[in-house]
Amino acid sequence: MFTAFIATLPSTLEQGLIYAILALGIMLTYSILDFPDLTVDGSFPLGGAVTLTLLQAGHGPVTALLASLLAGALAGLCTGLIHVKLKVRALFSGIIMMTALYSVNLRITGGQALLTLPRTCHPFSQQPGRQRPAREPEPADHCGRPGAAAEAAAGRLPEDPRGLSFAGCGR
Repeated sequence: MFTAFIATLPSTLEQGLIYAILALGIMLTYSILDFPDLTVDGSFPLGGAVTLTLLQAGHGPVTALLASLLAGALAGLCTGLIHVKLKVRALFSGIIMMTALYSVNLRITGGQALLTLPRTCHPFSQQPGRQRPAREPEPADHCGRPGAAAEAAAGRLPEDPRGLSFAGCGR
């Protein structure tokens, strides 16, 4: 029983770090900007859908990352436009976008609720001139370090003068 717990520990930590970044996105918009934005709950799957669709289509990981970043920015822009131009309350505009993004994600993935990355479509073997790594990289190698860095930066944000000026814009 203990060995099963140890075996699931890396994937548990990986998912925890991913959800920590999601919680930071909600916390930063709510506490600093005083805008309860729930678009994050829809833009995370949007980024995953865009990334996996582009990787399956044969595009490189950098292209997929930039496209998912642009898609998330467009989702946030739509939330802001709904709030400002249509004069919908902040929380409700985030809920509208979160719900709308569910349909958008299904449209991007071609109606499939679950996309997987085939073993032949390894993101690091897609780059020209670069061979596949000798060992299969662990998922925690990719999201653990950036997740820890994002959490450390967000923890110091209220103490930083730029963070204080950022907070002043929201109130």
